[in-house]
Amino acid sequence: YITGTCYQTAKFGNLTPTIEQDDLQYCFIAKYDPSQGPNPQVTLLGAKGFYTRFEAWGQRIKYVHDDTNPKIMVQGMYLSSIQIQIPGGPQSNLPNANTPRRFTAEYDLDLNIIDLYAGGANENYSSNSDTDSQGSVYSTGSFENQRNFGGFTVESAGKKDIFVTKIGNTPGSEFTTESFAVTAPSAVVN
Repeated sequence: YITGTCYQTAKFGNLTPTIEQDDLQYCFIAKYDPSQGPNPQVTLLGAKGFYTRFEAWGQRIKYVHDDTNPKIMVQGMYLSSIQIQIPGGPQSNLPNANTPRRFTAEYDLDLNIIDLYAGGANENYSSNSDTDSQGSVYSTGSFENQRNFGGFTVESAGKKDIFVTKIGNTPGSEFTTESFAVTAPSAVVN
């Protein structure tokens, strides 16, 4: 899962999602599944229908593992306002913002929106990820206080620290011990 910002046009593999207002920014959320080939599943959060001036840009994404209700949390910034009908639920809205304001959007694992609200906790989110030729996934991000990496906990050395993790290429594998936190000017390796 990745998030970011696009405008005018965007291409994900062979998929080009419809951008209704090509002069505005849209938050994208993409799900890449190697077993499905190079074309990801993509959803956009941005100007639509009546809400022609709404802009959103994705900044951070987090997979929330929960045995009964796993989800994808996306945080970013937005301008203007929007109301969205949550499938099978109530309407969610972001109140009008004339200057950039933080939002949090929650999606199920198939990228259906399940909640949308202004603000959001300053939690630990991944901000970038990549894979190597063996299929291992590397992820970077930031955290405060503590961060649990599937079996061990890293303590922050102060304000906000960064992390780099490696997840093995076997489905269901745990985080490996190559994870570490970096703080200026020294590094703590676990």
